[in-house]
Amino acid sequence: MSTYNFVSTVIPYAYEGHDHKMTTVTKVDQDVLCSQSTRILTSIERSTTVGNEIMVMETMNYETATEERSARYDRIGPLAMPDYDGSGLCQHCTAGQDDTQSFNVTECRDSGNSLQCFNYVEEIFAGPRLTVAGSALRTTQYVAPSAGVYNFVFTQTIPATITESGGESFTIGPYEWKGIITGSCLGPTTFEINEIVTKYIAVDVPARTVSHPG
Repeated sequence: MSTYNFVSTVIPYAYEGHDHKMTTVTKVDQDVLCSQSTRILTSIERSTTVGNEIMVMETMNYETATEERSARYDRIGPLAMPDYDGSGLCQHCTAGQDDTQSFNVTECRDSGNSLQCFNYVEEIFAGPRLTVAGSALRTTQYVAPSAGVYNFVFTQTIPATITESGGESFTIGPYEWKGIITGSCLGPTTFEINEIVTKYIAVDVPARTVSHPG
């Protein structure tokens, strides 16, 4: 069986928090820019002058920080970019709780007077999928005027819960949902409802990120 290092496919790249650009990949080991971001960092510098009186001066400093995350095409999985399932070639990027994604990150900080850039490796670990449940006893009485099928709708709330994943705490919920109890009758009657309604919701815990300075 022969394997080839060449491909020809168009994939998204350079995710900026709201949309993608598109790029053509021609080699499986080609580096792909997966995401880029820009943010403004602020800091306050305080200086004290002592003369006839003490004066404290504050100077606001600004830095523009840009980050670019890239990975080889054959190492891109579903965690790399939103709405993209990955190259399908990454063996440790299978969908599920054990999903991971590694990036080579270049971060540059520009103060206007100087530019500093540094590189490091960043890993994203998928959070587990949890199931939260909510139950409530619904009691009501209803007089049906005629034959038919009647739906009784109850609004329920599963309260917020705190869970841990990878040493970090996350708040899940609250979730609002509607419970439905259906009854039928052949003529005028009174429905006596005394039921426990339970709802199960699957929740994906947010992925966690670990940086390794270069």
